[in-house]
Amino acid sequence: MKKYFLIIAAPVLAFSLLTGCAGKATDEAASTETAAEQKETEAAQTAESETKESILDRDENGNFIRPENYGTVKKLGQYKGLEVAVEKVNVTDEEVDNEIQAILESGAETAAVERPARLGDVVNIDYEGKKDGVAFDGGTAQGFDLELGSGMFIPGFEDGLVGAKKGEVKDLNLTFPEQYQAADLAGQDVVFTVTVNEVKEKKVPELTDAWVKQYTNGDTATVADFKANIRRQLVEYRQQYVEANAQNQLVGQFIGASEIEPTTEAIEYEYQTMIGMYDQYAAMMGVTTDEYLEQYGVDPQAMKIQLSYYAEEAVKQRLMEDAIMEAEGLEVTDADKQALADMYGYSVDEMEQIYGEDFDTYARSYKVVRFIYDNAVKK
Repeated sequence: MKKYFLIIAAPVLAFSLLTGCAGKATDEAASTETAAEQKETEAAQTAESETKESILDRDENGNFIRPENYGTVKKLGQYKGLEVAVEKVNVTDEEVDNEIQAILESGAETAAVERPARLGDVVNIDYEGKKDGVAFDGGTAQGFDLELGSGMFIPGFEDGLVGAKKGEVKDLNLTFPEQYQAADLAGQDVVFTVTVNEVKEKKVPELTDAWVKQYTNGDTATVADFKANIRRQLVEYRQQYVEANAQNQLVGQFIGASEIEPTTEAIEYEYQTMIGMYDQYAAMMGVTTDEYLEQYGVDPQAMKIQLSYYAEEAVKQRLMEDAIMEAEGLEVTDADKQALADMYGYSVDEMEQIYGEDFDTYARSYKVVRFIYDNAVKK
């Protein structure tokens, strides 16, 4: 089982679309947050006035060239002895049992049954959805396996199939949610004609020593040992999350107390790198970047403004890392790369294949942020 995928580069480099930094900030961090809001407004104004043509040079393959000059650190803030609250990690027996139950259910098999469908069963269905008597895009499928109670379909669809038998045809009169992503269907009344091809019962394996041995390929022999391993993994994952939160707060304090002037070219490069990630995801799905973001309920313009702010913070962190590495005589070692790879749950070779040269950048960030964390006063 792979470890949770952590972003370790900075307060803002935990830059998922939907999450932000957690935890209770100190007064200094709170003032930094206010400054961050001001800078985000400035970034929004910049984004509104930017042209499509980048100021960056490109190589022979059309890729943006990383600028040599990222800016200047005029004042290096305090980075040793900073205070941060670190949440105590605790994992309950119930959480261990829930995790194991999820593992068991993920390995469940199905078997056809000759009875009405119940919640938790898997029904194989053909369906066609119509609005005002006309079939709509994406509303038709054949031979689809649906677990009743999974919440995969709009409200009422799965409940409407509870009690259905093999060979039965049902018309489900439903209403799409008001906030549905397809605007032409949001809040609209539709009819789904559903044919039940088969009803299948899920057979969840029983937690026994024999199952444990099979699941772990013989690495673990007993249920008790398996539960202990799951508990240890949950503690480790949660500890990583707690430490990442604390590290984000510490770096935010440090950057807020420093005077760092990034170059426009560096900010642009980091922005293009970030937006390029979404461009790649969109291309793989055969849609534009804006369409890709909208599929996940993200406003494209708001996202680009957010990334502009994150790009500036990423440049500041890089400059901060340079300054601390030089001041402390730090160097990234093979052991640092191995520790980072271990945290992600991969080998160093795998990380280098996934991230290329960026893995060196991440290892460098990991080294510096860990240095700040190790030298902090934890409360």
